[in-house]
Amino acid sequence: MPPRTDNSNQTLIFRSIPQGLPIPGKDLVVEDRPIPTEDGGVLVRINLASLDPHIRGQLRDPSISTYEPALPVGEPISSSVVGTVLKSQSARLPVGETVWIMRAPLAEYVAIPTSHVENDRMVVPIGGLVQKLGIDPGHWLGILGIPGLTGFAGLYEYGRPRSGETVYISSAAGTVGLVVAFCCKRDGLRVIGSVGSQEKVDFLRMTGLFDNVFNYRDNSESCTAALRRLAPQGIDIYFANVGGLQLQAAVDRMNVHGRVVLCNAIDEYHHSAKSLTWLWQPVIYKRLTFSGFLVTDLARKYFPSFQERMIEAVQHDALADMAPIHVVAGIENAAQAFVDLFQSRKIMGKLLVRLPTDSS
Repeated sequence: MPPRTDNSNQTLIFRSIPQGLPIPGKDLVVEDRPIPTEDGGVLVRINLASLDPHIRGQLRDPSISTYEPALPVGEPISSSVVGTVLKSQSARLPVGETVWIMRAPLAEYVAIPTSHVENDRMVVPIGGLVQKLGIDPGHWLGILGIPGLTGFAGLYEYGRPRSGETVYISSAAGTVGLVVAFCCKRDGLRVIGSVGSQEKVDFLRMTGLFDNVFNYRDNSESCTAALRRLAPQGIDIYFANVGGLQLQAAVDRMNVHGRVVLCNAIDEYHHSAKSLTWLWQPVIYKRLTFSGFLVTDLARKYFPSFQERMIEAVQHDALADMAPIHVVAGIENAAQAFVDLFQSRKIMGKLLVRLPTDSS
């Protein structure tokens, strides 16, 4: 950690392009940047910051084109955050208000520019709801935030779930997977999930959201064998948070006219492209539909119904208890926590970094 000054603003910086997983202290470093001036906007002290797999996709050579620009070397990591307003001239975002910011530098302090202060799609005051629901504000970075919306919107736009069907969810212990499982269970589907450790298997069983769960790292049984055993009638929807062998196993069990919702491929972030020639024949003869999506394309359409349903679920179905928050303390530990997101067998639910308040 760099030494503090009176104007200290500890910030997580993208320092060099990683080969494979980022190396803390080399590719991702904490630097002291000045506290930004609000210039008529709003100054916010960040309390919680989200660590999400998609950040890895930004840490790349800018010559590689994808759905969002590469993050320039030397710039702060951007994240969805929750914080407290310190300075403001806005009636909508008064001093002391708890706010959810869709995207901001992962730093101790951020300034919301004047152009965003009144934009309810960029900055959302949540203090009243936090009090009303009596839940951790970190859930606005998880089940009530972008990860939850990702699962909800992708499921209903492209999965088109129907009662009596079978859905298979990979990486099911994350926030996206848990929201998909919750919605499918409430809609009368049979829910199967896969995870990478026995601890996660035990956790998913305790939620009551899954009919069957398996550990894809269990060497005693392949993914294909596990799905043949657990889904003898086949799979109608595969909500794919993981590609590779789990995608291949899911396609093997897909029913005719099955739907594959391609949300993520967390296991592919650090590897070069592989051949998918095996895929074409089953896609054709099973008449499968593959749908890739970005939550930004669906947010306007689904956010109101998502918020209504998830808030009701928090109030009446104890959804917050089924979706744990895994908190790492201190921005100095953020880089290692981000690496652990891809490697750890114990992180369940939403991974957040808690930044100390001025009084702590």
